[in-house]
Amino acid sequence: MLDATAAPLPPGEPALPPQLVEQARSVDALLLGRRTHEIFANYWPRAPEEIPFTGLLNGVPKYVASRTLAGPLAWRGSTVAAGDLAESMADVKERHDEVHVIGGLDLVRRCCVSALSTG
Repeated sequence: MLDATAAPLPPGEPALPPQLVEQARSVDALLLGRRTHEIFANYWPRAPEEIPFTGLLNGVPKYVASRTLAGPLAWRGSTVAAGDLAESMADVKERHDEVHVIGGLDLVRRCCVSALSTG
């Protein structure tokens, strides 16, 4: 089992399922929660290139939903999505075709509320 506070792919973990890697190739932006961004930013910029997600996560734009962070962020391609999350999400969805959300329950709840309120 992966520990969310550790490196996302600790040594000895089984290989990622090929269908998961293939499905992830369509991602052209990420919306991350603040804590998830901090964990990922401490690992992925220096992750081994042989891990299939290294290039993907380092290469796509990353929008960080946070009420406390201020930019600029150190991980290349990361931008703080400050202010109203619904407005930030609408802007991100307008610019990208396939946005994946990775974060904790608070971010998921906020995304759901935002989606429901904007139709």
